[in-house]
Amino acid sequence: MIDFETFVITVYVMVDQALAHVPPPDPRRDRHPALSRSKVVTLAQLARFAAQRLRVLFPRLPDRSQLHRAMTALQTTCDGFRQQWGDQLAVAEAPHERLDGTAVSLRTLGRRGPAPTAAFAAYGRTSHPPRFYGCRVLVTATPAGVVTGYAVAPGNTHDSTLAETFFAERAAETPSAAVGSASSGVYLADKAYAGREQVKRWTVRYAATVTAPPKSDSRDRWGAADEQAHAHKRQMIETVFQRLLQGLRLARPRTEHGFTARLAAKCALSNGLILWNRTEHRPEFAFASIIGW
Repeated sequence: MIDFETFVITVYVMVDQALAHVPPPDPRRDRHPALSRSKVVTLAQLARFAAQRLRVLFPRLPDRSQLHRAMTALQTTCDGFRQQWGDQLAVAEAPHERLDGTAVSLRTLGRRGPAPTAAFAAYGRTSHPPRFYGCRVLVTATPAGVVTGYAVAPGNTHDSTLAETFFAERAAETPSAAVGSASSGVYLADKAYAGREQVKRWTVRYAATVTAPPKSDSRDRWGAADEQAHAHKRQMIETVFQRLLQGLRLARPRTEHGFTARLAAKCALSNGLILWNRTEHRPEFAFASIIGW
């Protein structure tokens, strides 16, 4: 296990090297930023530790609101990092992508006080817990767990509806950096994305071939062995969500821009850590061993 300071310096060096391939935003004429882009992006990826452990390494660390504004302004830069590190991890060679959505709670039900004001927050239903207040996040990842794209919608949005928007954005002439580009156009999904008509529509309109086990009320049937094999192939996307929501601490921002900026930073950091682990000949998802998580 390496020490925390070495870890932060390593992330900073990776970010600084990657910035050479990412064009800077339009300069602001009114003031000079206290922190460079490299430092802001590093802090965005390690925001969980900013106040507690990073002030020694970043003595000009601004207050929380200023830092959050700076992080939000560099969301597209973080998306560029995710794609750049993904390219180094050969995402274009992936035979398919795992596709799934998850609920992100932004407020504990029954808690008093004002709710988050984010326009994307809404009451939704999921299996665990059965009801929540927050948003839905859709993520695609390669079999190796490299994040290739993401999308966010209110908590009451069905996964298939969010997928439709995601595929449409990817099929656009200039897709956003958040959704990224498809590797092979083949996606493995769960029953939430099943349905003969919508799967056919996605293939025709967006060149997105989705394989999902049929729903229980469908006339189509899969054998138990086929469903088990499909679930085994999709297991990696569950690991990705676990790392983003727990290991990398993506939780409870109060605004839409704050949430998407944090999501962009954590997806980039996830890919960066996989690349670093692979370079150091460690297990690719051994994030916990890096800083004692």
